[in-house]
Amino acid sequence: MSKLRRVRQLSQEEVAFKCRLSRKTLSNLDRNEHFPNIITFGKYAKALNMLPSELLKEIEQQSNYLLLLEEITDDLE
Repeated sequence: MSKLRRVRQLSQEEVAFKCRLSRKTLSNLDRNEHFPNIITFGKYAKALNMLPSELLKEIEQQSNYLLLLEEITDDLE
């Protein structure tokens, strides 16, 4: 989710404020150390000016890309 935030040129502080979360909590979400509940996920999407379904689709696309990249890297070893 941090990549989407950075693409939109939003700081952790800005998104945390919009979501009413601490910057530390947002940092944990960005690093996938914690996973948001549905309410927080919706707030995060809103802070990025996205629908939750759009955010989920973006995350899924990034995950698929990373899995593909991992498979390619494994094949090269």
